[in-house]
Amino acid sequence: MNKNFDKCISMLLVHEGGYVNHPKDPAGMTNLGVTKKTYDNYYNTNIDEQGMKQLTKADVEPIYRELYWLKTHCQELPSGVDWAVFDFAVNAAPTTPQRYSIHSKLRRSTSFCVCI
Repeated sequence: MNKNFDKCISMLLVHEGGYVNHPKDPAGMTNLGVTKKTYDNYYNTNIDEQGMKQLTKADVEPIYRELYWLKTHCQELPSGVDWAVFDFAVNAAPTTPQRYSIHSKLRRSTSFCVCI
């Protein structure tokens, strides 16, 4: 089910937007949904503002794949559910779906219901 990563990352980046650095946002510089801190930690660097502004999908895709998609085991989930858990992890932190035991229940289940 890992085949869905490309589609899910494309959907995610539509909503994550471009560069922002609002003084009241504690995350600081962010582009394509990735903060400077996350980028620096992942690549072991100290990216400057110009570099943050120039981030591309190719720059952030490995971060999303490793820190969110694989960390929350989205590749093991059914289509659609993988997207929901991935999006949830990105917006709430990768440990949140695990705290709610979402994956273990869905991976063991042959059927599921998403209620809205």
